[in-house]
Amino acid sequence: MFGPLTFPHQNLKSNTLLKFDDGLDELSCCLLCDEKFCLTTQHEEMLLHLFNQHHLVIGDVNLIASMKSYLAYWRIRLASHPLTDFCSTVLMDTKPDGTSSKDEKFYLLADILPEDRLLREGLQQKRLVRHLSGCSRKQAEERDDHSFSRGCLFCRQEFTGSRAEYINHLSQQHNLQLGRPENLVFTDELLDTIEHKLDSLLCLFCEKLFKDRTVLKEHMRKKIHKRINPDNKLYDKFYIVNYLEMGKDWQQVQVQG
Repeated sequence: MFGPLTFPHQNLKSNTLLKFDDGLDELSCCLLCDEKFCLTTQHEEMLLHLFNQHHLVIGDVNLIASMKSYLAYWRIRLASHPLTDFCSTVLMDTKPDGTSSKDEKFYLLADILPEDRLLREGLQQKRLVRHLSGCSRKQAEERDDHSFSRGCLFCRQEFTGSRAEYINHLSQQHNLQLGRPENLVFTDELLDTIEHKLDSLLCLFCEKLFKDRTVLKEHMRKKIHKRINPDNKLYDKFYIVNYLEMGKDWQQVQVQG
């Protein structure tokens, strides 16, 4: 048994939905009861339900390739086995309602369990097979395409040639950090998304609305918000690492870039 841990209630709250999941709009059952959730709109509610009603926490939930399949698998396994057969017991200092309590018992389902690790790797592999071919082909097309033409998002400079040169210009001249060009895929769509947000006077990072472009640009400069929102799942598809590596996502690539 692990020693006492503090696990704040708000740590379970996340706006990041699981990446590239199939059937998210269909209802999925809780692991331990018949409560159902739409994973597109009730991802957070599902996690809080597990926490509040069953004292169950799923480790590294944002890295699970298919939450729908993950829930279905463990629902079957837990139908005939107690949580203690698979979960670590964790003592926390917070009750489900958020109030303080000494040594409140919770259960942690995580990839430290070999069966859970194999499940996650299997789901990741299925996602890889489904997406990698198309993404690699698209990335190669973008790399070899020299007909790219676009005006800068921040200045009047026009670019023709390679997308890499354009991305590097945004980074070096305007400090807009999107990561290394070789880590990107569907680059035109990413740039269209960013341009639409700027045209809508939305900060890329905090996504607050501003009254005009000048105020927006000053806000992004002062707050160092010339980067994309790490909690917005919209950006997952634009980073090739999301299709390749388990346990790593585009936010790490963005930092490294």
